[in-house]
Amino acid sequence: MHKLLATIVLVSIPLSVSAAMFQADEEVSLSIPVNDDLYAGGGKVDISKTIDGDLLVVGGEVIVDASIQEDLVVVGGEISIEGSVGDDARVVGGEIHFNASTGDDLIILGGEVTISDSSVIQGDLRIAAGKVRMDGTVLGNVYIRAAEVTMNGTVSGTTDITGESVTYGGWTKKDTTLAANNLTITNATVVGGDLRYWQPEGEYYFGSVSVEGSKLLDETLALDDYRGFASSAKSSLKVALLGITGYWMLSSIFVMLLIILSTKSYFIDAEKRLRTAPWKSMWYGLLYVFVSPVIIGILFMSMIGIPIALFAFTMYIFSFVFIKPMASVLLAKTASTHFHKKLSKLRLFFASIGVYLLLQVLSLVPFIGSFAYLMLILTTFGVLTQVELKKLQKIR
Repeated sequence: MHKLLATIVLVSIPLSVSAAMFQADEEVSLSIPVNDDLYAGGGKVDISKTIDGDLLVVGGEVIVDASIQEDLVVVGGEISIEGSVGDDARVVGGEIHFNASTGDDLIILGGEVTISDSSVIQGDLRIAAGKVRMDGTVLGNVYIRAAEVTMNGTVSGTTDITGESVTYGGWTKKDTTLAANNLTITNATVVGGDLRYWQPEGEYYFGSVSVEGSKLLDETLALDDYRGFASSAKSSLKVALLGITGYWMLSSIFVMLLIILSTKSYFIDAEKRLRTAPWKSMWYGLLYVFVSPVIIGILFMSMIGIPIALFAFTMYIFSFVFIKPMASVLLAKTASTHFHKKLSKLRLFFASIGVYLLLQVLSLVPFIGSFAYLMLILTTFGVLTQVELKKLQKIR
């Protein structure tokens, strides 16, 4: 999805307002400090100057090497974070390198995660990932769920790690919980409280491992035991769903922002059609949904039509992925016209976010809500199809 977002931002332009700074382009590189919040999106985003407020970034490749005074939220493919974060940091990505300090919690959902030994987390650390290496310092608690974990860091609170393979050589001031099918506890390990653990072989030979409290083999932590697995899976699922939901929400917000910034009269024409002929637009939407795949299939049958078919197929999938943010902008624009309110681009952006949240709620209401949501989405498809057809007629 980050690559798709990178393609979308090619048509965008930067905007600066008093409440925050917005930047979106194929490549975004911050050359001056920002005295407020910054929202940035692009194929590659490089932030190397101080941000006095929050920083929210969506990009294919993201580099943050700066001081962020408030919260940091990053969604991307390859992410590198250095410098400092004044409050919480939330990161979702494929490959994540973290070499920074935070004033509070750090939450990560990723594929491969590396936290360097110079990193300092003032609050809790929570990670759900494929592969994790943690060498930093955490003043709160650590909670990790991953396939492969290497833990050599220092934790002032408690540590709770579950994975297929876990290598633990850290220092934890309070209690530690470890569960893995392949568990290794090195002689460098220091546990200031109790150590609860599980491995398939049963009792672990600790050798010179330092544990001040008791060492307990806890069968309820077993990965093949329903209770242990269910508890671990449920907790991991919560973190994963939080990350995924946040990812889609951020993606949708940026799509709405880029749509508003890069269009002038497009949604003016669209909202006119929605107000004057909503039922006709809904039927156009039905035709778009069911007829387009047939046309694309016919184009695929000829060598000449294959490039056109590939492009049409890509746009067809794109329209389904981002129809909700497009519908949100359209409905917000229509509502402002109906109530005779002339909204600035910034106000329209925030109104679109509000409509997006309402659509989210509406889609969850059984039957009536779901039906109304479906009608709105089909109508949006129809309105946008009519606008595109009108543009093609003008070209001809």
